[in-house]
Amino acid sequence: HHRDHVNVHGLNGFLCLVRGWFGCQLPIIPMVDDEDTFKGCADIWSGLSENAWAVFCDPMNFGKDFEGIKELKPSMLTSREHGHYHAGHAFIGRNAGDMERSARKKDPKYLQYADKFAFFFTKDFLVKRMFEVLNAEGKPEYVGFKGACSELYALFKHIYGLSEDTLLEYLYDEYIMNI
Repeated sequence: HHRDHVNVHGLNGFLCLVRGWFGCQLPIIPMVDDEDTFKGCADIWSGLSENAWAVFCDPMNFGKDFEGIKELKPSMLTSREHGHYHAGHAFIGRNAGDMERSARKKDPKYLQYADKFAFFFTKDFLVKRMFEVLNAEGKPEYVGFKGACSELYALFKHIYGLSEDTLLEYLYDEYIMNI
């Protein structure tokens, strides 16, 4: 029951935080009038250690539900003050829309959330992951990516006078292991 609050109401709050702070709309449209946002959206990072962030930002854990991350330990919880049922009201206001308006004004209480979200869109994290997923052509809609990259790389190689024969040789180390 409480997990559902996080997955529904917490999602609304954090979608509004992202849209307010960054001005970007994600593929899921939040319900700004959700007055139950406080049930699933609290100031959780103020009660977690930096060790918890090190676990969450590990690329091996990207996309996993927190219950599926075995490296998370109870000792990483530094305070329960921010995670109880009513703590969400102080964090979000009346509803998800209040959270979005505060985020748009760059309310400092949301800065650590904005920073953590932005991490997953950095060049080192996102570009590498996107390239590897697309290049694997694991879904029908990705088929053709390798061929398109090969054609574009030939032009890129010519313009910049590169010596590597393929895009993979250009992007990866000598063992084709690390970008």
